[in-house]
Amino acid sequence: TMSLLQSFEVRLDRQPRKPERIVGIEDITIGSTGNILALTGPEGSGKSHYIGGLLAGTLATDDQPEFDTLGTEIAPNTAGHAVLLYDTEQSDAQLYRNLELIARRAQCRSLAPWFKAYALVGMERKDRLQSILQSMDRLYYEHGGIHLVVIDGIADLVDGVNDEERAVGLIDELY
Repeated sequence: TMSLLQSFEVRLDRQPRKPERIVGIEDITIGSTGNILALTGPEGSGKSHYIGGLLAGTLATDDQPEFDTLGTEIAPNTAGHAVLLYDTEQSDAQLYRNLELIARRAQCRSLAPWFKAYALVGMERKDRLQSILQSMDRLYYEHGGIHLVVIDGIADLVDGVNDEERAVGLIDELY
């Protein structure tokens, strides 16, 4: 046990690496490298539009003027790592409209080749998580890393959102 715990010990003479800030509001980091950020709200409350603002922020470039990310600061994807959007709730037609809004918000005509969006509503529920995990693995290597992953409708990856064991297992799997 002590050997295992030694690698998890935090000491003042060994400062841990500070996680890279990906999402923030003013001076507060609300999303950083290696962490999960959950956005919840009732249906129709604008979650997908807010997510669109976050995703648009990843498309910023040095020669591009500032654009509206709905009051949220997003680290631009200067390294060209994968930015992934998996939507389990909306049709491919609706996701396409959302991508058009993201591109318009980011003031670009097309999305970068590292920006991938998948409408999974037509996929069987049991196959969704495996497809997400396998594609994340593939795209990580293809693009030299992952900058941001968004799963819109994450509750659709488990059979019952009140099944604590399955929900905790999903979080562990995503980490």
